Amino acid sequence: MDLVIPAIAIAGIGLIQDAGVSRSVANPGGEYDDDSRQFAAQGVANAAVSLLRGMPIGGSVSASALNVSSGARSRWANVYAGVIVAVVLLLFGSAIEKVPMATVAALFIVAAVGSLKLAAILEVWRTNWAARVIMLTNLVLTLMLPIQYAVLVGVAISTIQYISSASLDVKIRRLVRQEEGRFSEEDPPERVPDREVTILDIYGSICFAAADAIAAKLPDVRDAQRAVLVPRLRSRGEVGSSAIGLFRRYATNPQRNGRAPPRRCRPRHGGLAEAHGHRGPAGEHTIFPARSPVYRSTEAAFDEGRRRLIAGTPT
Repeated sequence: MDLVIPAIAIAGIGLIQDAGVSRSVANPGGEYDDDSRQFAAQGVANAAVSLLRGMPIGGSVSASALNVSSGARSRWANVYAGVIVAVVLLLFGSAIEKVPMATVAALFIVAAVGSLKLAAILEVWRTNWAARVIMLTNLVLTLMLPIQYAVLVGVAISTIQYISSASLDVKIRRLVRQEEGRFSEEDPPERVPDREVTILDIYGSICFAAADAIAAKLPDVRDAQRAVLVPRLRSRGEVGSSAIGLFRRYATNPQRNGRAPPRRCRPRHGGLAEAHGHRGPAGEHTIFPARSPVYRSTEAAFDEGRRRLIAGTPT
């Protein structure tokens, strides 16, 4: 167990450095590497080298900066550098061991200074106060704590900040159908109007952390008479159990007398709703898969809601 935290920290350091290199140094063609492929390659390489009692590897910001400043143009620079270092160590090992540590330290300082990008630092600083706090906190922790613990704390702080911002960055807008068939946006009503179809477009994350924020922004449905509510969830790859539970509670609120809302979503959302045992309180037509052109399924949900209001279809 004593090696668990250092192992996780080393993996985190390797991934962070690899992401930093892939985003700071472009390929000869000008494009940047794919982080997912870089991480997969690093994981396979480390798994393979562990079978041979090798050291874990990862991207090096300082080495990359030194290579670029020395005129490197391709990945072959690392191969040539490795061959040269091996030859020099084999032939001149006794002489190299006499090089003072101050010289090595100076080399690292030059590489570190070369890797600094003031423009990127200023960009982070100007983003918001949370980005400033995270940047300064990581800097202080790196200077005060062992690097493995500083990395873990930095990752934890960034994760908490992401969840917090995702839960707060939520906006709900009402879509109103105009006479020519188009939709306009306006602020949602405080209460769902009676005998109308109300379409709500939800912007932002709908993960578990944002469920309460969404619930607080939804209009009041208590005592609504013959009302139809259409939450619009286009461009959502997935809808988690928290969002499904939110809409279930909202649709089946025992204190309301309005109609259960048709819901507009992508096809995968319907399958996820079935997996949770919830196909909609008003039957199969409560879910409208996203279609092209845009707003086609929103129009279908609106027309279905109008039909139910006219026909007086029971919930």
